[in-house]
Amino acid sequence: MILDANLICEEDMGMPNATETDAANHPDLQAAGVGGSGRIWAVAIVTTAPSAGTSIQVKVYDSADDSSFAVIHTGPAIAQASATLGKVLACFALPPDVLRYVKMSLVGAGDVSSGKASLFLLHEPVKSM
Repeated sequence: MILDANLICEEDMGMPNATETDAANHPDLQAAGVGGSGRIWAVAIVTTAPSAGTSIQVKVYDSADDSSFAVIHTGPAIAQASATLGKVLACFALPPDVLRYVKMSLVGAGDVSSGKASLFLLHEPVKSM
């Protein structure tokens, strides 16, 4: 799998306090040259464990126009005590018909704001015969 700088949603994103917060970047799969060219994976990893709060969850959205987003995946709520350094909060393949733009968000239950996570997309290149 390949991580392209254009597919990083946000590195060391602060976890939210009892709300949902979008990552800073909404990758454009077409501009990155990966739309329709192999599987695309959404990944979120804890980079700083939260010291309080209840849980943290990842949501992934897609959009054709970078403004009207619809949920394509809602991950499980990971208990704060389990959200340790290096914990994978999400790792799944996007549907094959994913739209051009993808955004990821973190949903905090309680004040998990002392924690951070990195959110990004990986792609598998098309295999040639």
